[in-house]
Amino acid sequence: MIQAKIQSSLPELLDYLFTLHGKNIDLGLDRLIYLLNKLGKPHLKIPPTIHIAGTNGKGSTAAFCRSILEAAEHKVHVYTSPHLIKFNERIRLNGQLIEDNLLIETLREIIKVNDSHPITFFEATTAAAFLLFSRIPSDFVLLETGLGGRLDATNVIESSLASVITSISYDHQEFLGSTLEQIAYEKAGIIKPGCPVIIGPQPKQVTTVLKKQANLKHAAIHLFGENWDLDILSPFPPPSLKGDHQWINAATAIKTLQTVTFVSVEAITKGLTSAEWPGRLQLLQKDPFEIWLDGAHNPAGAQALAHEIKKWEENVPVIGIIGMKKRKDALEFLKILKSVLQKAYMIPVDETNKTGPSYSAIELSEMADSVGLASEPALNYIHAVSKIKNDYPFSKCITTGSLYLVGEVLKISSSLDN
Repeated sequence: MIQAKIQSSLPELLDYLFTLHGKNIDLGLDRLIYLLNKLGKPHLKIPPTIHIAGTNGKGSTAAFCRSILEAAEHKVHVYTSPHLIKFNERIRLNGQLIEDNLLIETLREIIKVNDSHPITFFEATTAAAFLLFSRIPSDFVLLETGLGGRLDATNVIESSLASVITSISYDHQEFLGSTLEQIAYEKAGIIKPGCPVIIGPQPKQVTTVLKKQANLKHAAIHLFGENWDLDILSPFPPPSLKGDHQWINAATAIKTLQTVTFVSVEAITKGLTSAEWPGRLQLLQKDPFEIWLDGAHNPAGAQALAHEIKKWEENVPVIGIIGMKKRKDALEFLKILKSVLQKAYMIPVDETNKTGPSYSAIELSEMADSVGLASEPALNYIHAVSKIKNDYPFSKCITTGSLYLVGEVLKISSSLDN
């Protein structure tokens, strides 16, 4: 049976990995450590690592770090999630997305060694990343947690150059706890003994928890507002990624790299202005009207997005296209966006990505109505855009609510371009 599976194509291999555990998310390290031990403990043989956790801003901070390090002519491996269009986006080897053939070869090895033992998709693919990082020389690894920190699959590493904790807010409460203090404790689990921790802007109660955990591990604390702030950006041009929140992510990246290595002014300047991270306040189309994408999917993300929309032209209506997964706090998300959207068209998120069910367009529309946001169900993204073109031809459109929805839109856009 396993022999048959390892002869499969890439999509078939990825699909097979979803069948090895009854749950898509099951936090814990035992299953992965068992597999990694059988693989020769590759997680203990990877290049110097910067480990990044947080609720929002992890991916953008990693993108700025990568861009700056590469501008300084360093080789960098990166592991992030989720992907937008294809799985290969999750594993970057020395500046390049992993090629299909190498990914297929590595997944086949993982499947063979795992020998049908229970393991989640994220754990298995994290093992693949560690195996590749241990075999291909590089100067740095940028390692982004998937969910939480303490029990996240990436947290099997025993040391790091630095731990980075971006802004923490409510998300994934069913796994991380119902209070900010509980969530902060889980995120703080990536802090390693004696390794510095760079902490972005946080609510007071979160800062208290992070400081306590860092002190328990004798980790040097670099806290926004105490040890560093946005003044770190003053010698440099604005970052390439749009939004005031990206200034925070850029500053976090600079502070992190200055803590662990030397980076020149020239490298930081080039890296800040050339960083790319799709789906984060991304302008997708200008004509016949503007279409923007943003991966905001929780209340804190909605707050950041609303802040940016408020800076747009006052006389141009902003229309939303919104789709969300059922794991998310859609009601609070919609309450926040009510203040900046004239109307929203609700659509379902594609569920073939195996990340759980999405709200139906009708469910989202009913929630929108309950908070006073004018809304209307639509069949899908194309249908919603056609409605907006017809009803609001001189508007700006923002598609948001889920990174998976952003991925769908980027796929559609790419197919139309071709």
